[in-house]
Amino acid sequence: MAGVKRGMRERRSDDEGEEREGRADYDEPVEKKKKTQSSPPSQPPIIIIGNSPLETHKLYFTKIEGLPARFNENAFNLDEILDSIKPVSSLHFNFMIDTRWVMSQYPSRCRNTPMTIVVGEKMGTGVREIRSEAESEGWTNINVQTASLPIPFGTHHSKLSIFEDDDMTIHILISTANLLPCDWKAKTQMFYYMKSAKVNRLDINGRRVEKEVPIVMDLIEYLGRYPIEGMTYWKDRLRESFFDFTVNRIVFSVPGYHKGEEMHKVGHKSVRNILRESRATDQNARKTLICQSSSIGSLGGTAGGWLGGEFTLSMRGGRDTTATQCWMIYPTKSDVMESVGGKLSGGSLPYSKGTAEKQEWLLKNMCRWRADNWGRSRIMPHVKSYLQADPNTRRFDWQIVTSANLSKAAWGTLQKNGGQLMIRSFEIGVLIMDPHCIRVPFDYPLARYKGGDRPWYIEDLDDDDQ
Repeated sequence: MAGVKRGMRERRSDDEGEEREGRADYDEPVEKKKKTQSSPPSQPPIIIIGNSPLETHKLYFTKIEGLPARFNENAFNLDEILDSIKPVSSLHFNFMIDTRWVMSQYPSRCRNTPMTIVVGEKMGTGVREIRSEAESEGWTNINVQTASLPIPFGTHHSKLSIFEDDDMTIHILISTANLLPCDWKAKTQMFYYMKSAKVNRLDINGRRVEKEVPIVMDLIEYLGRYPIEGMTYWKDRLRESFFDFTVNRIVFSVPGYHKGEEMHKVGHKSVRNILRESRATDQNARKTLICQSSSIGSLGGTAGGWLGGEFTLSMRGGRDTTATQCWMIYPTKSDVMESVGGKLSGGSLPYSKGTAEKQEWLLKNMCRWRADNWGRSRIMPHVKSYLQADPNTRRFDWQIVTSANLSKAAWGTLQKNGGQLMIRSFEIGVLIMDPHCIRVPFDYPLARYKGGDRPWYIEDLDDDDQ
């Protein structure tokens, strides 16, 4: 049991905040309502470049063992991704890493290629552990680096991999999964994929291909926050490469006390800045904010503070939030107990009973985990997804898929009368504003908690009576 818990359990954040209270928009469970499409029905033509099954600027599910084949269509295991890329150089940022498993996922001829692994100095998989494994296995090609975490309770929670193939193409995966077999095979996870382009494809496909695409500049900015060996090479390669243009953007958090212009580049304030500039959300329209994560931080004893205040304001692009209803999707105890993995699936859902009891007001805004559309209702989520919906059209304005759980440690909290944003952890995700790229991992309309429902608590994992 101890070994299983070590692989399944993630550290929860201990920050505080509050959520706004709002009128319910969707009162019935999803089973009693006609399901709507979780992405717009009209899709652009599929363009597969070279031999890769992956399309650039797209969201994908990871493949789940045991699911009917139709639910694993266009979903991928890590070994399938690596086999299609055949990396000659790799860069991994993550929280937890099983190095032996990762190496086994590479094509055999790629296992001796240069690989840099970046982990935190606290929590998660440690530098010493990876270096010890590399030494014992003779993996001299692995370079392990440490990300500094200067603020207590912070984690290096980002999940990002960058690869270069022998054609000098750059491949980027922004994921919600730790580099663990249980994360990739037994949990609901997503990743965003993009790759560099050949300049001559501009004429062949008539598509906009250029340097300095905003999403790539975001990634270069993020890599610049790591003053460690090897980052210059990858930043230069990104600057030298051409990418298909997209309106989607990378949003990230880095630990620190951020002020001035810097404050608008990180955490929830970066989302506010991008949405304001893009006009991706209407000024006065009634909207629904849906938050779905695999952990919940301390949000305070009353509604209307951090979540309903600065966080929701950022998700509305700095616009009026009075017409915004907020919902939180988090598995109930019965969701976990009836899942494919049973009680052990709750090891990656570290919401504590003590935290929940201090924010009982959140319960009336909570919804169950339901993903019948994807065959994943009984596959517990590790994906984190935030969306803004129009309750009238039931369409989505934007989506964020990220490593960041709903917490102040991950997204930041304003201090000093709004003049400073304090962030504890490293996080990275994608803000998707292209409607054709939106892929909602849960069923919509939502299934609200009913009488007797309560969230899964991490303490339930140790309850021998269950």
